[in-house]
Amino acid sequence: MKQHPFKAGQLVFGSLVPWRGEWYWSGEQQFWDDASRVDVDDLKQDMKRRSPQIVCRYWKEYETQVRQRASDLHARMMTYYGKDLITYPDGLSMAADWQKEFRSYWESAPQHEVQEVIEKHGLKEGRTNMNCPKDLLEHTGGLGVFLNPDEGKEIMTHFVSLVTGFRLLERTSP
Repeated sequence: MKQHPFKAGQLVFGSLVPWRGEWYWSGEQQFWDDASRVDVDDLKQDMKRRSPQIVCRYWKEYETQVRQRASDLHARMMTYYGKDLITYPDGLSMAADWQKEFRSYWESAPQHEVQEVIEKHGLKEGRTNMNCPKDLLEHTGGLGVFLNPDEGKEIMTHFVSLVTGFRLLERTSP
C-alpha cells in the first residue's frame, strides 16, 4: 500500500496543478486535522468570491461563467493596453498605471452599473480599492505583466534581469 501524508477526516486546503503528467502542490497549503466543523459549502462560496479563476478549475458548474468573465476582462485590458505584455521599471509605476486603468473603466461604465456595484459592495469611496503586496510595490528590478486570457494579469518580478539574460543567450548562441 502506497504511503501518503493524509488522514481520514482531514481537510487540506490548497491548489494542485498538473505538470508533465503529474500533480503538484502550488502555493501554500492549510491543514485542518479535524474538518468535522468545517462548512464546506461556505468554504466553496468564499473561494468563489475570492478566487474564481482557481475555483473554476475544480467546480465545472461555475467554469463557463468564470471563463466568460476572464474573456471579457482580457478583451477590456487588451483594448486599454493594446498589447499583452506590459513592462514597468518598478512596482510603484505599475500600481500608478493600474490605478489609471481602473479609473478609466470606472468612468466609462454606465452610471447605473457603477451605482449597482457601489451599493452591492458597500463602497464608501464610490470606487474599488486596489491592494498590492508591499514587496511588489517596493520592487525595483523591473516588472513584466502578461495579460493571460485565462488567468488575468500574471506578474513577473526581476523582468529586466530575465530579458538581459535572454539577450545574452541570443548573442552567444550559434
